[in-house]
Amino acid sequence: MKILLSFMLAIAFQVAIGQSPSEKIVQKQVDAYNQRNIDQFMATYSSHIEVYLFPDSLLMSGKEDMRKHYQEMFEAAPDLSCMIINRIGMGNNVIDREYVKRNGKYLDAIAIYKVEQDSIVRVTFILE
Repeated sequence: MKILLSFMLAIAFQVAIGQSPSEKIVQKQVDAYNQRNIDQFMATYSSHIEVYLFPDSLLMSGKEDMRKHYQEMFEAAPDLSCMIINRIGMGNNVIDREYVKRNGKYLDAIAIYKVEQDSIVRVTFILE
């Protein structure tokens, strides 16, 4: 119940103040993730995307590597979903506290996005 209330308050706050261009790109990415739409999901990323595990372990580099990874995940997890608990945006940086469901298991995560020229160029995950 606390998670649902936090989620509703975060959405209400975002609607009240509006979203920055960087936050809109990140939200578009989250929406595509929740729909498991690989083409819309990948359209939000730069061709030079880098994905890290905090602080600096490179997990994926480039769209081809990322597409392969996420396509497999989308196909293997019919219950895949991400709920944003909290979002902080400043300039071209967006930090999301996420609650992710995948194959009946839940994960608490933080995703730090860097956006340049309407594309996500870097993501760093902090996992529980």
